[in-house]
Amino acid sequence: MDPQAYYYQYPMMKEFDAVVQSCQKVTKGYVLTLDHTAFYPEGGGQPCDVGRIDTASVFDVQEKNHVVYHYVDRAFSVGQNVHGRIDWNRRFLMMQSHSGEHIVSGLVHAQFGYDNVGFHLDTHGLMTIDFNGVLRPADIDAIEMLANDVVSQDIPLTIAWPTKEQRKHMSYRSKKALDGHVRIVTIGPYDTCACCGTHVERTGQIGSIKILSLEKHRQGVRLQLICGRKAIMDHQQKHKICAQLSPLFSVPVEGIVTAVKKAQEDRNEKSRTIRQWQDKYIVLKTAMLPSSKIQLIEEDVDRLTMRDFCNYILEHTDCVVAMVVAKNQGAYQYVMASQKIDLKIKVNELNALLAGRGGGQKEMVQGTFRADIETIKKVIQQWNDSL
Repeated sequence: MDPQAYYYQYPMMKEFDAVVQSCQKVTKGYVLTLDHTAFYPEGGGQPCDVGRIDTASVFDVQEKNHVVYHYVDRAFSVGQNVHGRIDWNRRFLMMQSHSGEHIVSGLVHAQFGYDNVGFHLDTHGLMTIDFNGVLRPADIDAIEMLANDVVSQDIPLTIAWPTKEQRKHMSYRSKKALDGHVRIVTIGPYDTCACCGTHVERTGQIGSIKILSLEKHRQGVRLQLICGRKAIMDHQQKHKICAQLSPLFSVPVEGIVTAVKKAQEDRNEKSRTIRQWQDKYIVLKTAMLPSSKIQLIEEDVDRLTMRDFCNYILEHTDCVVAMVVAKNQGAYQYVMASQKIDLKIKVNELNALLAGRGGGQKEMVQGTFRADIETIKKVIQQWNDSL
């Protein structure tokens, strides 16, 4: 880390002038270095900045051995004066997100003693944080409220570069032992953490912090969260969904969950009733079938019922093959079952004759025929006559 880097000294800088120091052709475009830059290189779980240098697009920024490399889509001349412009919407979202993550991690550490052992921030502002301890949903609700209280206090973030000796007397969060330049980010009494990312100047600039999910991860938990404009957009989307569901169920917003559960219970009960009637229908339909080596039935039923039909027919008649077809969008779905014929071999022949596709095991196959029903019946009758 370079304490003099523009992205550290001037985190709100959107544009800057610089001089090209090197430019080389690479597999995807060109890579150049500048005498100084405000483009943040990928690191610390945070994506790099993107933007433009003059008319060239900057699509990647990496740091190696204290040198920042800008990957662009056209060449530059060494010594050329250039103007850089950062994609500020993306950068500011990264700053809001990273600062919000510090607040949440600091509060969890202070309240429960857990460490942030894994952090990732994607280019859309979605973050994941892994903690090495268990949290409950109620804990997360409380942390989210406290985090937004910290935002509302509009506390300044302070940046320090203490020496190794000074760090011996400091308490701060860090995932690993650090050497060389170490940057310490402090948010009032709520968090002090070693960090190489970009941050807002005051907590009020974060806007809002929203924890989206909590799930078990290894020996602890993983949180997903968003901040700033992304959090507002998430709230708007969910508010619209609730506003649409409320009149559909004729309940206030707070009653939607209960109404949905009731609708699920009703649907499950109806499904059980339908299933019972389907079972009775299979029995009656089978009893009415004439004697035949191949029983072909055309029924408007789903795949599961087609399979049940075939199994029941095989068990309660002396046929060799049971087959059910159902029309679906101009084609015919089929299911065939047999305990005496290897259908895995036979299905290839039928698919060739009936413009079909599908397969399965020797006892049961399924797929789709593109032929009309009369052609299907004719081919199956010829097969029946050959047995």
